[in-house]
Amino acid sequence: GVRNYITSVHIVAQALATASTVVIRDGASGTVILRVPVPTTGTPNGMSIQLPTPLKSSANKLLELAMETLSATGGVFVNVSGYVGA
Repeated sequence: GVRNYITSVHIVAQALATASTVVIRDGASGTVILRVPVPTTGTPNGMSIQLPTPLKSSANKLLELAMETLSATGGVFVNVSGYVGA
């Protein structure tokens, strides 16, 4: 089956009312395979995570990006890079 591979993640967050966590899951509402905390101060200069060993989805499943805790103010922006393969 086809798998999605993530080689890097870049997060930029504005100041938040509530600290939160960005998660990447294997499949819709699936197992969390990456968890990144985002502080209330935000990440104005961004935060880059390079993954020398790519994260990969199970065969024929999507990789889902979600916030574990939502904040009443501020925004979180995430860019993911990678590739598709067997």
